[in-house]
Amino acid sequence: YEGECSGEATTARIRRTIVDDKDFVVGGKSVDAIHLRIDSTFTGMATGTSNEDVWLDAATGMTLRWDRVVDTDANSAFGNVHYSENASFVLESLVPTT
Repeated sequence: YEGECSGEATTARIRRTIVDDKDFVVGGKSVDAIHLRIDSTFTGMATGTSNEDVWLDAATGMTLRWDRVVDTDANSAFGNVHYSENASFVLESLVPTT
């Protein structure tokens, strides 16, 4: 799937691809998961890219893992701003804890 999202100053061109639908292990339990890749390119006042891999529980849509790499530049009231992010988020348990 490809799409575009535009605001007053920036446009994002987004491509979502289903990579596979393999099991994913969370807290020792195997879960049927869908692996998506989301690649985005930004133009306008903000320019750059975002690349994400997301594993979702096929039954509930809950995010099981999310790997994200962002590299953008933006013109702002403070001047040019560079933003980069390299992050991973992994669900450790299917059972809520307090």
